[in-house]
Amino acid sequence: MKFNTTQLSVSKKLTEQIKNLLSEGNKECAIFSANCHQSIEEMVMLYEELQPRKFDSFVELGVCYGGSLLIYSTLLCLPRASIIGIDIKITDGMRYVKNKLQLEGKNVTFYIENTLTAHKHLQNNSIDLLHIDAQHDNTVYRDWELYYPKVKKDGIILLHDVCLHKGCQSIMNDLITSGASYKIIKSSTTALGIGIIYNDKSINLKKNEH
Repeated sequence: MKFNTTQLSVSKKLTEQIKNLLSEGNKECAIFSANCHQSIEEMVMLYEELQPRKFDSFVELGVCYGGSLLIYSTLLCLPRASIIGIDIKITDGMRYVKNKLQLEGKNVTFYIENTLTAHKHLQNNSIDLLHIDAQHDNTVYRDWELYYPKVKKDGIILLHDVCLHKGCQSIMNDLITSGASYKIIKSSTTALGIGIIYNDKSINLKKNEH
């Protein structure tokens, strides 16, 4: 199946803001890569797509060095938002991001464990924005199964790498055929792909053979 992609204008000012946030982090602890394992162009396009909405609770699966957690918490979340990151290990980048966001007034919590067990810390219908970026093989289906019930009605789920990794491509295809409301953000240069799932109706994910 070919995805319908949304190509949005990229704001030069916002691009520079993201680059500056990452550059500041790199100076502090030399942990951020140039693109934080994300496409900056896609992050800007995502911001433009979701505006003017701001989120009160944000959960990220697969924090790694913390680049995307920092960007999305800064650009997409309310000043006093609850931020939760889940990963199997703590990194210097995560420590830097937690300190920076807490100084700005956000409530940041990390659960250092596998996504397959960390779901127990979260209540159902408690998340405004969920970013799934931990597993890129078929294990991503299990992440969806465990964390989708945690998302509020009218919340947003982001699936990363839907144009790159087979598991992410497969679940995105299955969500589309299952009737989910969606858009796909795709860079014109570095096509990693961000799938946006709008939780405006109940989604009964049906896994197909690929």
